[in-house]
Amino acid sequence: MVRVVNGARVRVVNGARVRVVTGSRVSVVTGARVSVVTGARVSVVARARVRVVTGARFRVVTGARAKVVTGARVRIVNGARVRVVTGARISVVTGARVRVVTGARVSVVTGARARVVTGARVRVVTGARVSVVARARVRVVTGARARIVNGARVRVVTGARVSVVTGARVRVVTGARVSVVTGARARVVTGARARIVNGARARVVTGARVRVVTGARVRVVTGARVRVVTGARVSVVTGARVSVVTGARARVVTVARFRFVTGARVSGWG
Repeated sequence: MVRVVNGARVRVVNGARVRVVTGSRVSVVTGARVSVVTGARVSVVARARVRVVTGARFRVVTGARAKVVTGARVRIVNGARVRVVTGARISVVTGARVRVVTGARVSVVTGARARVVTGARVRVVTGARVSVVARARVRVVTGARARIVNGARVRVVTGARVSVVTGARVRVVTGARVSVVTGARARVVTGARARIVNGARARVVTGARVRVVTGARVRVVTGARVRVVTGARVSVVTGARVSVVTGARARVVTVARFRFVTGARVSGWG
């Protein structure tokens, strides 16, 4: 069945309870199965309990699993346990418990595992408000201001740029840029920006930009930009920009000082 209300075209399926208001403003309540097209930028499927307001581009699927994109002003209640405020960009899937504030761009996936990107101001609480999740399953990127408490073994302070994944024990301090993955125990300090110890077996100093993944052995010095992945053994010196991949197979780009090849420690300079 298709209903047109004040210019909005709406398709109601299976006895849905739906109210459509001028200019794509749609309020969908309890047990509604609805597909909304043209004008109303909303698609709700299978028992979603959702309220969508002015100009929202919104899609809700089975069991209040919601995806909200660009500029949506949406309040999601019940099932998804999420509240989104003006301008938030968020994707929430399966029972995530999250609160996002103005301007935050957040993607939350299964079981409150969150990813926060670009300029998000977030505070993480029990079980997982944004950008984290139980047991520190969290990724915060570029300028994110986040505080992670409870279950998580991570604390991020204003301006810190950090990516932490699955059980990582990390403390990040203002201005730090570091990516720690899987079991790495890292500490990042102001100015030096990155110091990775123990699990990752790496130390990064002064201005270094580095991503360390599972057991990589790396030392990066002054201004070096490097990405290290699983088992690679690398020493990078001033200004070197290096990408290192599994088993010491490496590709060096821009102002490179050396190059790695399969199975070699260091092969080829210049």
